[in-house]
Amino acid sequence: DAARLIIGVENYDYNSALIQPYIATLYKEVDGDLVELPDGFTNLVEDELGLDGPERGDPRVFELPDGSAGVLIERTGKFYKLEELERNPACREIVPIDDDPEFEIAVKVTEIGSVPMVGNNTDSGKYNLAVAEQFNSSVIFIDQKEGKLFSYNGDAVTLIYDVSVDDLPSGVDVDGINRPVVGFNDGAKKKIQSVAPGPGVNSILVVFTSTTLPTDYNGTALSLPTDNIEYKLYNEGNCTDISVCLLGNPFPPGLGCCTSQ
Repeated sequence: DAARLIIGVENYDYNSALIQPYIATLYKEVDGDLVELPDGFTNLVEDELGLDGPERGDPRVFELPDGSAGVLIERTGKFYKLEELERNPACREIVPIDDDPEFEIAVKVTEIGSVPMVGNNTDSGKYNLAVAEQFNSSVIFIDQKEGKLFSYNGDAVTLIYDVSVDDLPSGVDVDGINRPVVGFNDGAKKKIQSVAPGPGVNSILVVFTSTTLPTDYNGTALSLPTDNIEYKLYNEGNCTDISVCLLGNPFPPGLGCCTSQ
């Protein structure tokens, strides 16, 4: 009958260093013992990829098919079950890290599956995954960058759609958009934007990111703003003229399409 915050929003500086702690204390089980993750989900990224220091992974919390809480680590494709633990200092099972009431909640993180990652998509800024719920006791993992859909029913992860080999509406071009948002790098590419339950029991509605409309579409197309930098940048900008690329307002180094002048 009440909700409690267990995980806070991750804040990162430009070097991807974690600058705001988690609200809960996270643990994973190693050889029967609970081991604290001092940097939260970032420790899972470091362990999985063999990296040093805080590494951004972009956790996406969702509901597992059995109704329990889960989290997808977007960078690695691994997903985990989240279980709240009872603190019991007398038995030395879980010891609070300090007296701050914000850290009274302990959460056990258990790996239960993974979404296949392509090539170097686990590198910083190269990944783009999402998760959608409420699909007939399954969840759908979306590899937005590669245009793939995976279904997870509680037992196995199954590839159910791949834009590179399966049918695509005629006229739809998912390869023409490089970066849909100003300031984002390669990882912002989205061949599939999102999904939703379809009208039929076993159907799924898929939203593609396309530079063109389907050939059989007869409706009215909504014109994009002509004076908005987000829509002008990738038509006109070529990173050779700072006034064209960012209209005279460059981002901090490394964040825009123009990283040097």
